[in-house]
Amino acid sequence: MMSYNKYEIEKVLEKFGYRDKNKINKISKYLELLLKWNSIVNLISNNDGKVLIKRHLEDSLYALKFLKEERYKNIIDLGSGNGFPSIPLSIMLEIKNFTLVEIKTKKYIFLKEVKGELDLKNVEILKTRAESLDFSVFDIVLSRAFKNIDQIKNLLKQKNYEKDVLYWEKVGIVKITKNK
Repeated sequence: MMSYNKYEIEKVLEKFGYRDKNKINKISKYLELLLKWNSIVNLISNNDGKVLIKRHLEDSLYALKFLKEERYKNIIDLGSGNGFPSIPLSIMLEIKNFTLVEIKTKKYIFLKEVKGELDLKNVEILKTRAESLDFSVFDIVLSRAFKNIDQIKNLLKQKNYEKDVLYWEKVGIVKITKNK
């Protein structure tokens, strides 16, 4: 089974300016739950813990530089799956509201378990299709591994959503665009 050590989490969080032990412990607990569930639900590929930290955790946290802005209060994450990027982001940005959207039952149940175990009061989990949502209440849409940016922008255009979209072009490259 894949593993990691807490020091690696500390190093990553420090890179983004965080040293809070409570946040480190919550991230660690999240990764423990992820690894536990992964053997049943296949949430991430079976690589070693360093890949988990670098490719998933650190990559998710690149969004912090955008989401720290005050105008982003209500954030929606499409295709939340294993919880990256929104579970770590919700831990780091406790004053923001995160809505995670996941249609697959097993992944939805996993996300509900994480929310409960970590007592994430700023997180809501929805089991629905993105196409059925009203996006007007959200300040920004996140998409890390949902669809390509053109498909997302098209979906949001159909929903008359004209605010910001934050997406991961590839590992380590996060971009923001206005949906028009």
